[in-house]
Amino acid sequence: MPCVVAIKVTRVLRRWSGSRRSATRYSCLIVALLQSFFTFAIRQKINTMKAENSLLWVYTAIGVVSAVTTAYFLYQSRMEHWKMEARYAFAEVIKREVSKRSEQDVFFLTSGAKKLSPEPERRKAITVISEYGTIEYAIPRYKDSLNIERNWSTRGLYTILFEDHPLKADSLNIAWNGFLQQAGFPGSSLVRLSITDLLGREKQTCSDASVGVSQFDSLTTCYIGQRCENEISGFIRCPWRNVFLLKDGILLGAIIALCFLLFFLEKKFVQFYRRFFVREVVVEKEVPMMALKGTDVHIYKFGDVAFHTDVRILKRGDSVLKLPRQAATLLQLLIEAKGYRLSIGELQGLMWPTGDGSADKLHKAVERLRGYLSQISDWQIVNENYGYQLKSSYSIDENDNNALPKAD
Repeated sequence: MPCVVAIKVTRVLRRWSGSRRSATRYSCLIVALLQSFFTFAIRQKINTMKAENSLLWVYTAIGVVSAVTTAYFLYQSRMEHWKMEARYAFAEVIKREVSKRSEQDVFFLTSGAKKLSPEPERRKAITVISEYGTIEYAIPRYKDSLNIERNWSTRGLYTILFEDHPLKADSLNIAWNGFLQQAGFPGSSLVRLSITDLLGREKQTCSDASVGVSQFDSLTTCYIGQRCENEISGFIRCPWRNVFLLKDGILLGAIIALCFLLFFLEKKFVQFYRRFFVREVVVEKEVPMMALKGTDVHIYKFGDVAFHTDVRILKRGDSVLKLPRQAATLLQLLIEAKGYRLSIGELQGLMWPTGDGSADKLHKAVERLRGYLSQISDWQIVNENYGYQLKSSYSIDENDNNALPKAD
């Protein structure tokens, strides 16, 4: 818009000055002035809209943050429950596999007398004599602590049993997944089996070779055998969308909707609170008028608020609020009226002398002025007996006379 006006003005100035350079200079100045004017007008409109919508965005943001926080802790709680169930089911599967092999006969030969302790001391290494010779195998502490058997003789028996009847990752996962399905687990499971031979070579197999282990969360690991050569690891995967039920989605949506509705219910709540829990005493104060010397400009002071009619500014301490022309005119009419009250007909006649006013226009103008006053003071415009009156409300106790404001 400023550019269109500037082009037309440039043409007029060029005809008037006869110089294209001078016309361009004048047009640049006009563009700057118009740009400043339109920028100021747009900012005033944006500030008004921001004042009305900022609280709505705050409530909505609170609702979203509350819903996200609730969903996070709900997910963590559900996953902790499922992990505990999965660990218990994994241990049951391993026990069943061991019990199946316990029925096998194993030739075991010892010489001499040896007393076995139910809780032997931890061994850092063992020596095994085999076709590969005599080899000493170090046993890490973490493997020793995760072995399913504490007795070293029983570990030796498990080494022989699982060498003749090795475990299968697919069978373990099928049995484990069956336990999880019975418990209602909404995700999937994966078993990785790692066997280390006497030469230290490790062979790994997974229950599902098409799916990478990196896509699952490591859950538990156990070891079987005297050298801890059989490593069995269990993994689970549960996408977040499978954890939440329909009722959870309704709950999270209700949290957001409730915080959103609080914006619209705030005024109703304040009115309800004031009506039933607060005694309101309306005190009408005389509004002194002070005219500046040598001018027709007036500054109206009501309470601690000053209204400068010449620049349409409300000032309270360091707070300054610029009023639109219509709002400033309406406020000045109410201040100058007897008892600070005018009827609807009187306001329509004063605001729109040409007769094009209406009750709807007046109501909108009053609503806008109420919004401006609420930003900088406790003064209100009340609608009583087919008219509007400027008042200041003070909530005081019934017998607290000292709380009444004194006239200036």
